[in-house]
Amino acid sequence: MSKTTILIEIPAELKGIADAFQDLITSVERSMEGAAGGAAIDYGKIEREYAERSARIEREAHGATLASVDVSSPEVVIRGERYRSVGRFAAQYKTLAGPVSVWRRLYRPVGRRTGKSIDPVALRVGMVAGYWLPQAASAISFATQQQTYREAAANASQMGRLPDSRTSFEKVTHAVGEIYQREHADVEDQLIQELEVPAAARSISVSLDRVSLPMEEPRPRPVGRPRKNAPKRPVQRVYRMAYCATVSLHD
Repeated sequence: MSKTTILIEIPAELKGIADAFQDLITSVERSMEGAAGGAAIDYGKIEREYAERSARIEREAHGATLASVDVSSPEVVIRGERYRSVGRFAAQYKTLAGPVSVWRRLYRPVGRRTGKSIDPVALRVGMVAGYWLPQAASAISFATQQQTYREAAANASQMGRLPDSRTSFEKVTHAVGEIYQREHADVEDQLIQELEVPAAARSISVSLDRVSLPMEEPRPRPVGRPRKNAPKRPVQRVYRMAYCATVSLHD
């Protein structure tokens, strides 16, 4: 039985996506051939293989898109300050489908030989903690609202998304929290403006409560040489007040 072939034109600069897509097609053809004969099939293995092939396509798509976001100018102006290019370097950006390596240009303030370099790609797309794409960071924060960092990382691994360590989940969640702390006043004002009060509403009630919660916070290192087997990242248990407010509209 003859096979019908479909030709798709793909730009040369997207060859990585084409190669990844071809790998998926080859994997599907191999699975279909192995399914003949009526024997039982380890379909879990097929699911995992398809997921990894599909994730590669997603990563290649991000890689091509992020590369196009790069800036090639020898100098740029950011918030009124001039920055000069110090060269092109590879970065491992984190996506929902895993890390992707992208070459991009870094910049440093004109007149300074030292200091932190600026990554225009990270700035333009709104990356969290310098390397996490916005939706990946949002997904991690959502997961860690409901469970511990370790549990969130384990669940993500089982679902084949956000393949990273517990420490990465913790780092990203804290970074998102710091961003919210800086912007929360503007965010809350915007939410208030967008809130639509139902036409049937006749009254409003508000309740406010608080509870003391144990928090893990960094502990300052003692002065002098650390003792043998001292923890590298000492922490302390500190109780902080957590507040909860509920607003109810009544008809």
